[in-house]
Amino acid sequence: MGLDRCREAAALAGSGGGWALQGSWFPRAQPNRVVKSMKICGLLAVFCSVAGMYFVGSALASARASTPSSSAPLTLITEPKDGVAPFLSAIKHARHQVDLVMYENEGKRIDAALAAAYHRGVHVRVLLGNGYYGQVGTPKSDNRPSYNYFKAHEVPVRWSPSYFALTHQKTLVADGWAYILTLNFTPQYYATSRDFGIVDTIPADDQAVEKTFDADWNRRRIKAPHGADLVWSPGSRPALVKLINSAHGWLDIYNEEMDAPAIQSALERAARRGVDVRITMTASPNWDAAFEQLTAAGVHVRLYAATPRALYIHAKMILTPSRVFLGSENFSFGSMSQNRELGLITSAKTIRTSLRRTFDRDYAGATPFAAGMSALGQ
Repeated sequence: MGLDRCREAAALAGSGGGWALQGSWFPRAQPNRVVKSMKICGLLAVFCSVAGMYFVGSALASARASTPSSSAPLTLITEPKDGVAPFLSAIKHARHQVDLVMYENEGKRIDAALAAAYHRGVHVRVLLGNGYYGQVGTPKSDNRPSYNYFKAHEVPVRWSPSYFALTHQKTLVADGWAYILTLNFTPQYYATSRDFGIVDTIPADDQAVEKTFDADWNRRRIKAPHGADLVWSPGSRPALVKLINSAHGWLDIYNEEMDAPAIQSALERAARRGVDVRITMTASPNWDAAFEQLTAAGVHVRLYAATPRALYIHAKMILTPSRVFLGSENFSFGSMSQNRELGLITSAKTIRTSLRRTFDRDYAGATPFAAGMSALGQ
């Protein structure tokens, strides 16, 4: 019962009328009962107000539990802990528009959520990685099943532009919030890969991401706008080298590849000037020569075995005491200079603190690099 109903009841009591409360009839009030009736309604008003606040508060709490807080412009997602829930929630709660750019898209739950959003009236667009310079099915993953699913469900879907070597970007935009990710939507890796995402609610960033999406969707080449703190490829190498060069005291690195001489040289220079440089990656013989040079320069390299049970380092991070980069860019010429990629650099303290804690645990659990360990599967 609302306050208006209580006021109506009080008026009826004062006028000598009768009124019902949940099926019980209150008889015509006598003058000496008016005060009692008013007291009852006063108590009911308090009850209704408290109950209303409780139910509204519960609804808001439920919504906040399933969507990132809007009180901070940037929110961190940590994988494998957070799983796919943040992305499903973003799609489920979208009311106006959802745009997805994904290098590898094999998540049937994500696909189904996007189709459901489209059919409830949300404007959905999906841009899928199209292989190396547009060769569908290369290099290792074929997004065709996902593409066919969207076509069958009438969801607008296109292949990424063929003028990029790869569209390696991983971004979800839902109602103006950009989810800038290091992870692909590949369920087999959700539980085993170290990855991160940033929920970016900064208007300048979100507008820049949408403007670039529109251009790539329409095969219109533009210089991607940087918004407040975005790092786009092609052309990300200078920003990443500059961030490494700015480090003082310590520097923590995650990456999937180590095949960029400019990055490697910057890391070696940082170690030689006294910066405590730590790298955590997954072992691969492809990077052993780089690891040997890095360790010779004083860089601390620790690795996880390339086995199904080991944590797989898929994240791309450069963390300094004052700023951090997270994004899709690997340390390779192709990723930084030829691909469509997206990341950002932020000074947000809460994000840096959380990343540092996660890195400390991963670094402690990894094995110090030694020549030949990758070939042995260590």
